[in-house]
Amino acid sequence: MESPRLSVLSLSLGTLLFSQVAEAEKGLTVMDAVRAALENHPNVVIGKQSLRANRGAIQSAQGAFDWSLSANLGHVQSANGGDINIGSQNFDITNQQDVTSMGAAVSKLLPWGMTISSGADFSRSQIGQVVTATLGSSNETDTTTPLIGTLFVNITQPLLQGLGSVTTAELRAREAELLAAKDDYQQTINNQLLEVVRAYWSYASSFAFLRAAREAEGRARKLLEDNKKLVRADLRPAAELRQLEANYADVKQALYRSEQALVSARYTLGVAMGIDAKDASALSHPSTKMPQPPEPEAIRITNENIVQSAYKNRTDLLALAKRVSAAKLRLELAENTKIPQLDLSARVQYAGAGADDDYRSSSIQNALTSQLGYTASLNLAFLWPPQMNAADGLIAQQAASLRIAQESQRALRQQIGASVYSAIETLKQRARIAYEAKKAESYYKESVSNEEKKLKAGLSTLVSLVLTQERLATAQSNAVAAMQAYADSILSFRYATGALLRRGKAFGQISPAYLLEFPKESKK
Repeated sequence: MESPRLSVLSLSLGTLLFSQVAEAEKGLTVMDAVRAALENHPNVVIGKQSLRANRGAIQSAQGAFDWSLSANLGHVQSANGGDINIGSQNFDITNQQDVTSMGAAVSKLLPWGMTISSGADFSRSQIGQVVTATLGSSNETDTTTPLIGTLFVNITQPLLQGLGSVTTAELRAREAELLAAKDDYQQTINNQLLEVVRAYWSYASSFAFLRAAREAEGRARKLLEDNKKLVRADLRPAAELRQLEANYADVKQALYRSEQALVSARYTLGVAMGIDAKDASALSHPSTKMPQPPEPEAIRITNENIVQSAYKNRTDLLALAKRVSAAKLRLELAENTKIPQLDLSARVQYAGAGADDDYRSSSIQNALTSQLGYTASLNLAFLWPPQMNAADGLIAQQAASLRIAQESQRALRQQIGASVYSAIETLKQRARIAYEAKKAESYYKESVSNEEKKLKAGLSTLVSLVLTQERLATAQSNAVAAMQAYADSILSFRYATGALLRRGKAFGQISPAYLLEFPKESKK
């Protein structure tokens, strides 16, 4: 009797096997391919990292307005003096000084150009003197000053260059570039959607071409085998087999070419999905059917605002508009460098000494008197290079960058307008072609059936049947090619109008109908 544990294991393995078979039968949908591309393709990853880099650039530019903390700790030691002759007596006098200091300050650049800093400094000095006579006697004095503390505030305000909003121009330019990078990232997603869906339709059409080639091969083989039987029964002349054998050889060539085309389409789709060759070789069959063309009376696009809508939705055009804004800000910043630099600086400080009775000498008291108390100062600094080479060169660069961005925007706008109108006409014509191609395929299938019946009744010839079969094979190939072209035209129309993935939308909000249906919002 089978144990419960073995039964559970068998059930689990059976369930797993069934799920794998079901998955294989389900095949690869177009949304599966899209999902894989947006998760794996290097272009999408690169676009995401570019967006990350632009966020880092914003943070870096904001650093100019951060509070900064500075501190110092120092010690200075000095000894100086020399020999002095007084009468017949020679004295060696050495003055010694040890100064220990420390301080800390904070500073910040404000959005209108003002720089403010505030802090405190502390110092203590030890002053000594050694007097040595020629006869060897010496006298040493050592005095330590009290701890002196100074509190200060410095303010520097540009009056010409660097005044006002130009201080934040670079930050605002980078913010505009970040918004442009977001649009670029979405455009990267749109580009990858276009590539992977187009590759998917090519993959699906390769299966359809192969299916049609196999059907043609089956018909040609059956016709050849049936007529061999008739020849063996002396009901058909043997000479007629040569044409059937030649026809069968041609059909087999077409079959082999279709098989090779499928292999190429499979790996092309794998590249578009961002998977390696090993995984691409294991791709399942496509399970999403190609879009079906509408009735001829429904093939109309009458939306007069469709181009204006494309201008609003195309993220590549929106990105260029933001880069124009960034270039204008940088040109404004460059033009500001031609203005003379005139800075007004103010400093207020107060110094005080710690309570200490160890200093008595009048020299130390006089020195301290000059250091302690309140001090205020104003300073006006002017700087202007008459030649202006650096400023003019920077302005020329930024003006050129602005013009390049503006012309790129204008060129893309023209291209979008032309591509939208072209996509509209292409979509309408390919829809009509696909509709007629499907009709032709259907009619030729009936014709082959009719010719077979007529041949059996002696009302037609073998040549006529072979020609009709060839025309059916051609019609089937034409129908597949027309359906693929129609599917591509829907995709191109959505891409040209910026509706493939609307701005700000996530992958989960991609509607399969946008890939599979004639644009409903444009029908009449």
